[in-house]
Formats: sequence, structure tokens, C-alpha cells
Amino acid sequence: MRMLKILLLVLLFSSCEKEPFTPPIQEPVTTSPTNSHSHNENCFTIWGSWELLDAKMYLTNLETGDEWTENQFTYNDTIGSLRYLNPTYELELLEKNKTVWRFKKPNNIPGMSEFILNQDTIDTYGLNVTNSNYSIVEHPTTTNVDGLLLGGSARNVTPIFNNHCKTLEIIVQESYENINGYNHHYYTILKFKKLYK
Repeated sequence: MRMLKILLLVLLFSSCEKEPFTPPIQEPVTTSPTNSHSHNENCFTIWGSWELLDAKMYLTNLETGDEWTENQFTYNDTIGSLRYLNPTYELELLEKNKTVWRFKKPNNIPGMSEFILNQDTIDTYGLNVTNSNYSIVEHPTTTNVDGLLLGGSARNVTPIFNNHCKTLEIIVQESYENINGYNHHYYTILKFKKLYK
């Protein structure tokens, strides 16, 4: 009798048609900036220092489909964050007309160089540059966990230049996060003005 039960279980489990697991497809975020972005090949250089002028966060509630934009700076408030609630790392803290991002060009592309936040040349970040991507990373010489400026992660940055090459918009901090019990996708667009090379 016991053998019959085992045989039935084997037949039951082996006869079921199994389908391979496929992860759910994420729908693309359709929220986009309201201004048009002209790409000017003649000024496409991110190298140098850029002062923060503005920051907007683009959010999508993945469960309801609601999309909206949140300005990081208001008339009275010049402090913002790359995270929805509060910054975790210094890079995520934004201050209008004070935050400065400096991108140093690597000797070779693809290659590694430095990213300097707010002219702090002691605690610098790494900048990984490929032919199609820029990533702010931990500095390559960081050897201990206490010295990590990004918690061991990286921040991809996508530069968008306007048509007169004086301002730059950067798409950064694409995140998936639970906000008020709902799953959200968001990213921030930072607007900078060129300071010097």
C-alpha cells in the first residue's frame, strides 16, 4: 500500500506540465520633462565644474499608474534630496546654488577618473566612464568599509545639454521604493550651470 502511494505521488508530480518562470515585465515610465532637450554634439562635454540650479523628481506609482513631478526646491527652501524622503549619503543632499559637481576627464575612455562633490578634494569619488555611460562610484583606492561614500553602490548619470552649452541636465538616482505602502519608480533631473573647466 505504501509503495502504491509513493508511485501515485511520483506520477502526480511528474505528470504536471511545468512552465519556466518568467519575471513580470516592467512597463516603462512615461513621465518625462516638460522642456525639450536639444543635443548639441559641439558642446557635449561633461568635464569641469557645474553648480546646481534646480532639481525635479519624476515619480510613478507602479500599482495605480499615477505619475507626477516634485520640485526639490521651493521659494523658502533651498535644500533637497535625490531620495524621496531624506538623503542617506552626502551625494544625495542637494542645495540650490551651492552644490557643485565636478567631473574630471580620465586619461583614456573607457577609463576611471575622479568625481568631486562640493570642491572636497580629500573625500573624492571615482568616475567610471565608458563610450556610452558615466557612473559615480566609490573611489578605486577605498579599501575599508568606513571609507565608503556611497555604501558600495554606484550612481549612473545621464547628461543632457541644452542648445547653447551653458547648462546641463543630469538624470540620476533611478530607484524603486515603497512609499506609503505603494511601490514606486522615480528618478531625478538636476539642472546645472557651467562654472569652469
